[in-house]
Parts: sequence; structure tokens; C-alpha cells
Amino acid sequence: MAEENKAEENMAEENKAEENMAEENKAEEKKAEEKKAEEKRAEEKRAEEIIVEESMIAKKVKGKFPGALLGVKKFKDELTLCIGKDDIQSISKFLRDDDELAFDFLSDLCGVDKTRLDDSNSFEVVYHLYSLKRNHRVRLKVQIPVSEPNISTVTNVWNTANWHEREAFDMFGIVFEGHPCLERILTPDGFEGHPLRKDYPLKGRQPESLKEVYRKGK
Repeated sequence: MAEENKAEENMAEENKAEENMAEENKAEEKKAEEKKAEEKRAEEKRAEEIIVEESMIAKKVKGKFPGALLGVKKFKDELTLCIGKDDIQSISKFLRDDDELAFDFLSDLCGVDKTRLDDSNSFEVVYHLYSLKRNHRVRLKVQIPVSEPNISTVTNVWNTANWHEREAFDMFGIVFEGHPCLERILTPDGFEGHPLRKDYPLKGRQPESLKEVYRKGK
């Protein structure tokens, strides 16, 4: 009986030792992951600093709006500036009005549903700008929460934003505050939902009246 008790005690001690070792290994793995993530962030920050230093556009924006740049990226010589939604009006006007930048043309604006791409639970509004005067381009990216998908219109800065913003509203439900006529532009009256959102049903969810119209090809 004593031998059985001793064996059970030894087994319990071994199990405890294994559990402790597993916890230590898990803690070390977590520490290694955190260190790796920290190194990656530092590397990205250094890369951003280099881009800002080499890019006249990024340097001027950072100089004019310290702290407004949330991220800077460059891919195949295409510059992307990530900014907060509260800065979209002031930065847009600066990009248009500064003589060296002179971004007088908004060539495109679109929405992106990032809810299944990362843990941000956000939409992204992407602005593609071009300077006819200086022949250079820049891309702006602004993240907005899905729970409150509102951002200021830029129709007062670039007239071409009008229909682009209406399309983003139609497809994603992004509300551009101050837009002169924020109505659907691609889907018909009575259309329910926003078809480019990830939570939109694959088969749609339209009223029977609309289904009749589609079926008859009207």
C-alpha cells in the first residue's frame, strides 16, 4: 500500500513538473513572439522614417501636421499616407493648395471592408490623388470603425469626389458627412443593404418587388 502511495506521489510530481515546464515553454514562446513583434515594429518605423526623409510629399505633410501621419508606405514607387479621419479635411486642402504638391485631381476613391482581414473591425477609405501640374501621385488611407462609419466629405476639395463617395456609400454604407446629395448611385431605389460589405448575404436580401424586376429583365 505504501509503495502504491509512493508511486502515485511520484507520478503526481512528474505531472506537476511537466506542467511547470509546459508553462515555462509557453511563457518563453510568448516572450519571443513579443520580441519579434517589437523588432518588426521598430523595423517598420525605421523604414517609414527613410521614406519620409526621401519623399518630399511625406516630409511636407509631416512638417505641416506633426503626429498626423499614422503610417507611411511605399510600393513600386507609389506613396501611401495613412491618416486619421479627423485630419482628412485639413490634409486634403493642404495637398491641393500647396504649390509644390498641387494635388488638383482626385482620380479615385473607394471603400474597403477589412473586418475579415485583421482584428481592426474597420472600413478603410482610400483616396488616389494626382497632380496635373507636378505629375506625381499619392494615396491616402483612412480607417473608420464599422460601428460608426462616418467621415467628412471631400467634395468641397475635389468635385470628382461626388460620385465616388456616393458609390462608397451605396456599396459599403460609409456616410460622408456634408456631401451635397448622398444617395445610392448603382443600386435601385428600395435596395436593402450594402453589397460589398463582408456581412452581406451571398444570395442577397432584396424585396420581392426587386426580384421580379431582375427576373423579367426590366
